[in-house]
Amino acid sequence: MSMNKIFGAVALAVLAGLGGAALADGKDRAQRVFDRMDANGDGMISAAEATEARAARFSRMDANSDGAVTEAEMVAGHKKARAERVAKRLERLDANGNGTVERSEFDQQADRRFRRMDANGDGVLTLDEIKNGKERRGG
Repeated sequence: MSMNKIFGAVALAVLAGLGGAALADGKDRAQRVFDRMDANGDGMISAAEATEARAARFSRMDANSDGAVTEAEMVAGHKKARAERVAKRLERLDANGNGTVERSEFDQQADRRFRRMDANGDGVLTLDEIKNGKERRGG
């Protein structure tokens, strides 16, 4: 893989991690990314804070600390991040804490989501309620 392709892939990964993923995952994710980047907590992200966040993200991807990110490092980093997200989701769904998600726990979470999306509380979802629910979640 050429250096231009590697640099482009790294740049895209950084942008996705700092902004694109925030948009894809909704406002909660965007707030977490913003808060992580706003190092001094002033409610704004300066160019210096953005640079610092970008450098930290690159360092996390550069597993062997050689100043370059290979495709293998990038793939491994994405797999690790996905595994961490899956573990957090499992933890949220696993109401009884036994390390598995039973059908009843899965159904309880789905029922909560349905009730949140049912804006007028009539027990049915309209297309607008579904669209609005997805917008609130960033989907």
